[in-house]
Amino acid sequence: TGSGCIAAAIARHQPHTSVIATDISFSALQTTQQNIHLHALQEQICLVQSDLLSAVDCQFDLLCANLPYIPSATLEKLPVSQFEPVLALDGGQDGLGIIRELLSQAPLHLKAGGSMLLEMQYDQANAVRELVDLHFPGAEVIIKKDLADHDRLAVIHI
Repeated sequence: TGSGCIAAAIARHQPHTSVIATDISFSALQTTQQNIHLHALQEQICLVQSDLLSAVDCQFDLLCANLPYIPSATLEKLPVSQFEPVLALDGGQDGLGIIRELLSQAPLHLKAGGSMLLEMQYDQANAVRELVDLHFPGAEVIIKKDLADHDRLAVIHI
């Protein structure tokens, strides 16, 4: 969940929705907790310290993830690495390590007919499609562009 901005935006715009926000980092969860209180969303958002979905025992209609997706070798060259924790940015050798792990966990946690929103690096669309097909054969994958016209979001309908 990082700072909790995605969880907070969903909760704010869908007031009858319950949100479970996970992060492996206790520090990130502390920041999220502050932001949830700032926006009075503590009744809607439950925080769980977890490596992706490993500590969660339920199914979801929607999974949203902005995971680390930057390849390790590229990371030190980017200015963002000076301001954000490496844990929040480093996606492993090809940038897809944590995305792979989430997609391997997701079939147990995503309801039939559910959807997933998955942020990715601009050049990972084909690889993400292949990974989705591996774990969710036949799923519809729509790639959305960011404001700079780069592929940025995989919308996955199961």
